[in-house]
Amino acid sequence: MEDLHQTELENITNLYQSSLGNGNHEEEESKVGDERGSDFGSEGSRLEVFLENESPGDRASERFRRPDESDFSGDELIKKRKIDVMTDETEMDTQERLGIFDSQQTTLDVVDRFFVQDSTQDTSQPTTAAAVPEKKKKIPRFLSWTQLNKESDYQGIPLAPYLATRGPAQDFSQHHPYEIFSLYITEELKDYMTDQTNLYVTQLKAKRRSYIRSHKYCRIACFKDINKDELETFLGLYLLTSIHTMREYKDYYSESKLLKTNYCKYMSRERFLAILSFIHLSDNQNPRAQTDKLYKVRYFYEYVQRQWAYYYQPGKEINIDEGMVPFTGRLGFLQYIKRKPHKWGIKVFLLCDSASAYCLKSTIYTGNDTQIENQTEALVKDLVHAYQNQGHVLYVDNFYTTISLMLEMRDMGIGCTGTFQSKRIANKIIAKGGDIKKGETRFYSNNSANEVMLCLFRDRMLVKVLTNCGSLQVATKHIEDKNKTRIKHVPKVLDEYNMKARGVDRSNQLSLEFSHPHKSTKWWKVLFDYILQVCMANAFIIYTHYHPKTNHKSFILGIIEGLLKQPMKKKTKIFHLPEYLDPDMKSMKRLTCKNCNKLSQFWCKECSTASWKCSLCMPECWKAYHENLYNL
Repeated sequence: MEDLHQTELENITNLYQSSLGNGNHEEEESKVGDERGSDFGSEGSRLEVFLENESPGDRASERFRRPDESDFSGDELIKKRKIDVMTDETEMDTQERLGIFDSQQTTLDVVDRFFVQDSTQDTSQPTTAAAVPEKKKKIPRFLSWTQLNKESDYQGIPLAPYLATRGPAQDFSQHHPYEIFSLYITEELKDYMTDQTNLYVTQLKAKRRSYIRSHKYCRIACFKDINKDELETFLGLYLLTSIHTMREYKDYYSESKLLKTNYCKYMSRERFLAILSFIHLSDNQNPRAQTDKLYKVRYFYEYVQRQWAYYYQPGKEINIDEGMVPFTGRLGFLQYIKRKPHKWGIKVFLLCDSASAYCLKSTIYTGNDTQIENQTEALVKDLVHAYQNQGHVLYVDNFYTTISLMLEMRDMGIGCTGTFQSKRIANKIIAKGGDIKKGETRFYSNNSANEVMLCLFRDRMLVKVLTNCGSLQVATKHIEDKNKTRIKHVPKVLDEYNMKARGVDRSNQLSLEFSHPHKSTKWWKVLFDYILQVCMANAFIIYTHYHPKTNHKSFILGIIEGLLKQPMKKKTKIFHLPEYLDPDMKSMKRLTCKNCNKLSQFWCKECSTASWKCSLCMPECWKAYHENLYNL
């Protein structure tokens, strides 16, 4: 019997040594066998060992002193807590067989020690397993929920009445598509783009002086400053490429009968490619260009966004979601989203009207900001800041939905509804649906003044909706199959979410339907094209408010026709060649120049008559006279 007790004691000793991390266990056991009256290795101050001359009964009645947490620090303390929980079950069985303490009490102590992190005991005294004091656990907010059964059980937040009318802020019923598009791309913005492009070319010429000297006919050396009319023509041709798509830019100017277009009537190929290369939206020498990731498009982007919000009043329901601007080049804030149609690109968060899909505001994602504690909530608050306390209801998906967001929207006077992720609810039994059967609906509310309502509905899978303004009503839907009509009972809050959370998806569909077909290695040009497409989509929504049967493609062609105001003047080829007045050069015969009244020895046979000779100086007067004559 004594040998059995001795074996049990050695097992417990090994458990403590492994928790303390003392290295080789065989060396420690040899030390214990050789020195029964000494402590365990280098950790003698942490454990007390009974002397060999004590009886087995005394050994069973005494308790080992547990290593106190004050004896540990840093990584050792964390390691001890983890190992204590894993070894408690083995230790409890051993001590129960020795009759040291009751197993039921030990189980409670183990549970308490697992949850309680900060001990309130006096650390100077030895701590035993049975002496761990009970401490009240901190219950996370909204850990407990109450099931709702009546409509009166939940009222939601009191929203301000929505008094506005969804639609354009002014009367644009008589406006042409180009005029509505000009609400966003204004004359002021065109002048800004023209100035920045000319400034960029000037800076580039100064930077590449040596290259221009050796390449006198390169594109940068031959580039002339553009004006606003030329910029409009370029934008018209640029937008036309999204409808009349070809593989390369030079194909738009092809002389082939199969590829022939009218591009050459408005702008030459070299001029179009030159403007496409040098168009710019910012000053590269500004110090902000080194710190602002979006400086290339910052002014253009913010200016257009102000115009979006100014000319349209959203309805009661608004929607926030993300979109992707397709791009696969090198970029620090490039994103990959597996379930998107365009998996690689620039991520954009959009606020849109749920009914019309009009884009009110957007934010380009440029990476995590460590200075902001909760970036998702801060993003939502920034997008809806201008629409607080106006009676709006916001619909979001499970990427944004949290309980704290619901409370933030309540404080801003905005109703909020969205699907949510199970891990964001502390009560896992409720979050996973429990015993909810197919077709069953349950409503829950938190215990503090019914601030948030949780709706669980099981169809093919469990659907979870969180709201701060919903109701407990259940809607009846009639679903028509091939041979019969099924009746389906769906929570009203879920039915409204399915109908009104589509604004951003429809806006993305309109924006990307006629996007620019040619790739670019410059990310800001991709964003520039995307902003133009959103402007055309918003203009189309305003136009269809008065003309609902208008086709999207015909509307864009109307904008392009307004930008391409008049064709380029066609240059007439001149075949008039100068000749000498005296071909044999026997005399220096000269006549008065018709352009500058100086004496010249050249004349134009094609422009002369039988009675007089058209004498012209070479080459300035020759060129100026014929250009004026043929109105070139």
